[in-house]
Amino acid sequence: MGLSWVANSCLDVKFVLNTNDETMVDPFHMVYFLELRKCQENADLLYCSTFYDQGPERNPSDKFFVTYKEFPYDRFPPHCDGFAYIISYSTAFKILEAAKETPFFWLDVVFVTGLLALKAAITHTDMPANHTYNLMQLEHIAGDIRSSMFLVAKIPALRAHWIMHGTVLHR
Repeated sequence: MGLSWVANSCLDVKFVLNTNDETMVDPFHMVYFLELRKCQENADLLYCSTFYDQGPERNPSDKFFVTYKEFPYDRFPPHCDGFAYIISYSTAFKILEAAKETPFFWLDVVFVTGLLALKAAITHTDMPANHTYNLMQLEHIAGDIRSSMFLVAKIPALRAHWIMHGTVLHR
């Protein structure tokens, strides 16, 4: 639905950023990166931290359990880690077109950035380590926080303590 909305409502957009609710984005790093790489909206771009050899969870007690009926293969196609990915407008359009003829799969990041990207012949551009993310923990961001494009608070207890330039802020 998000890509459909972009295609119908954002005709002059160049790139689309998808993040989950635990991800904070440094827009200055993102714009600088896109300008530095001379990324163009008419070129295919799927920029993310990519999983290349991940299989579905087959343990029925896991919240991400996938039956063989839902997905009969041992490995997912390459797909993005769900914390964030950037796509060009042309990639968004091609993925949206691929969705018209691909059966839905409920793991959205696998569906959109894996199955649909594969059908649309879109290849992944891997984020380097300094673009992926730092967890919002002191030991992870004690280095140079200015080198990360994304910060992620994955553990609920971390949400109570936002660390910014060495200062602990309480919510």
